[in-house]
Amino acid sequence: MLKKIKLIQGIGNFTKTVAGGIDLGDVTVIYGENRNGKSTLCDVIHSLAEDDPDFIMHRKSIPNDPTKPPKVEFMFGTATGNVTSKFENGQWQVKTPDCSGLYVFDQSFIHRNVITGQKQERPNSENMTSFILGESNTALFAALAEMNNNLRADKKLLSDIEGQFITHAVGNAPAYANSALPSETKEQLETNVAAHDESKLQVTTTIQNIEKIKRRNVLNAVGTQVNFAQAIDSINAVLASSLQNVHQDSLVSLQNHMSNHVNNSATFKGWASQGIAQIKDDCPFCGQALSADAQGLIAAYQQAFNAEFDRFNREKRQTLNGLRQPFSIPNTRENLIQLHQANKQVFELYVEPQIITNQALAPLTASLEQKHEDILASFDAVIANSQQATEFWIPRLEQKFTTPYEPAQLVTFDVLNTAATTYNQAIYEYWVVAEQINAIFNAYKGSLNEVELNHQLTEIAQQQTQANLALKRIALEPLCVQYRQKLATVNELDTTYKAQKQKLEQSQTAYLDTYFDLINGLFRQLGSSNFEIIKVPNNRGRQVIYDLRVKFKGEDISADKINTVFSESDRRALALCIFLAKVMSLPTEEKAKAILVLDDPVTSFDNERIALILNKLDELQRTIKQLVLTTHYKGMAAKAVKKFRRCAKSVKLVHGAETCSIEAVEIDDMMATEHDVAFDRIKAFVNRETNNDILTTLRPFFEGEIRHRFKKQLIDLGEAKSDLSVCTVALREKGYITAELEARLSAIRDTLNTPMHEIGDDALENTRALAEQVITVVYDEL
Repeated sequence: MLKKIKLIQGIGNFTKTVAGGIDLGDVTVIYGENRNGKSTLCDVIHSLAEDDPDFIMHRKSIPNDPTKPPKVEFMFGTATGNVTSKFENGQWQVKTPDCSGLYVFDQSFIHRNVITGQKQERPNSENMTSFILGESNTALFAALAEMNNNLRADKKLLSDIEGQFITHAVGNAPAYANSALPSETKEQLETNVAAHDESKLQVTTTIQNIEKIKRRNVLNAVGTQVNFAQAIDSINAVLASSLQNVHQDSLVSLQNHMSNHVNNSATFKGWASQGIAQIKDDCPFCGQALSADAQGLIAAYQQAFNAEFDRFNREKRQTLNGLRQPFSIPNTRENLIQLHQANKQVFELYVEPQIITNQALAPLTASLEQKHEDILASFDAVIANSQQATEFWIPRLEQKFTTPYEPAQLVTFDVLNTAATTYNQAIYEYWVVAEQINAIFNAYKGSLNEVELNHQLTEIAQQQTQANLALKRIALEPLCVQYRQKLATVNELDTTYKAQKQKLEQSQTAYLDTYFDLINGLFRQLGSSNFEIIKVPNNRGRQVIYDLRVKFKGEDISADKINTVFSESDRRALALCIFLAKVMSLPTEEKAKAILVLDDPVTSFDNERIALILNKLDELQRTIKQLVLTTHYKGMAAKAVKKFRRCAKSVKLVHGAETCSIEAVEIDDMMATEHDVAFDRIKAFVNRETNNDILTTLRPFFEGEIRHRFKKQLIDLGEAKSDLSVCTVALREKGYITAELEARLSAIRDTLNTPMHEIGDDALENTRALAEQVITVVYDEL
């Protein structure tokens, strides 16, 4: 048997707990309030029972002290002497002796042994039994539940993947995922698709704009040819003109005068022809009277420059004025560039492949550029020569302008004419090339046919659709791979799930064949009288499989509704029945070795069920080696030690400042009520055995004693639930206590009320005096 808990170190609240001086009995009741180490102690024992270090390693003390690693020492008694089971360095170095077998019932046992169709533990909707019983079966079920969750998750993922195929307009996902990839690469297909897009756009645009295309401009000539022959003829005609009807005598007199008196006769003639008109009676320059000789000379001048002479000169001068810029050119250099630029913009209108892929167009375009350069160069030569010719002509024009009536030497402009010929040839050659290009443009316009273009557009669209489908297949290949892999996983997991489900059904059936009757009998004794569990045969194929069903107050409860009627207390009772059935079913030899450790086996049970369970444990205890009961419920501890008083020992877990300690407790102390404990605390304080302040304990103790002593009277008076002040007044008025005693009780009550509602510190001796008054009044005066 387990004789001593010698050491628990570095585990939970057991920082370093030494209890080698405390002996455990055939029945040991361990009382400990919540968080005082009760569950930790059970996990340590469970770790030893299963030889599983995880139960300990997962409960390392926090904060972890490296100087106090997890360590355990349990002393067992054997026929040959004591054996100490030891845990250190993360392992059980010495295990349970062969003469002892540990069986632990705790919260984890419930979860490991009972599945009741609760929502979070379900896939019971797939023909699973409402109950799964037995540790190996619940482990199988947990694995199966996880597998089923994984299967459902994978099926959902598979469905999600299929949904993604649908978004891509793929109907049959399995067939599509297994279809072959295209032979072309992604880049090739993308190039094809882009080319088809461009072709479709071009053909569509062409169809929409056939009439506009046919009305498109073509190339125009650049430059207007020049011809200077007429201007040159006019120049020579005016130069050759003269006046022959002037009087000869007058001309002789005039000539003599110029010979004798004028240095520049040509200039003088022009001046004289204009100045003669200014003469009246006097000299127009000095105002003196003219001499007879002068008068005669002026008469000769007037006869020479008569009206006919004036008319002739005026006409010739008018002609000469019109020839001051004889070599005008119809174009400017900027105009020639703009005309060519307009032709280049015409090229931008013809973007169709039939035009831009025409091999004859490129050399013609280059030739057109060259011809334009030739035009500009020859134009510059014409401009330069026309300026030179003008500069040559203007002085001769001015001379003729002075004496229009005299003939002048004729002129020629051979260099200018040569430049003009070259310019005209360049304009012509440009036009020849432009007409060849226009022939290509016009041929394209004439080839446009809407019916043929629509047929071509249909073919392009079909080719593009195929390319897009192939491209989509490449793009969806990762999704196809994911689908194929997930489908394989689902199929494999589904096969495994069905096999594991069959294994669970067979294992559950074997378990029920062995334990059901015993479990059912125990549950009828210890469980709720409203519940009934039934073993139902479920024939599947050639095997007979048993399911468990539950009835509540005679009505069948569906699996998904069990959690609403089957409480945690009922589930705990069922788990306890399974535990007891397992132990009761042990062979006699194994049962004699059994040490049962039950952690809070009756939590939330009613008193009647607690009594039934203690009776059953009393029966079982006589056939096993040792029974250890832990509880956080003082009433349960008291009932247990009272039940097993003949062989029980009691121990208390106390959470101290440094560690959780294990302390021996007398049986009588364990059975003491809370009121008894309060009395002992107050009495010890009054007798100066302790200095633990009991001020807040006095008020409930004092009131409890009064209500207990006069319980019948207060019930008869109808004041059982009234305030204490009302109760004491009623007792005085009916003569149950004297007025003096009622006053004394009221005074003590008022004194005790203050510290119950206000924070304050009275001197320890004042509290001790007040406590002594309470003890005296309660036990001497009531």
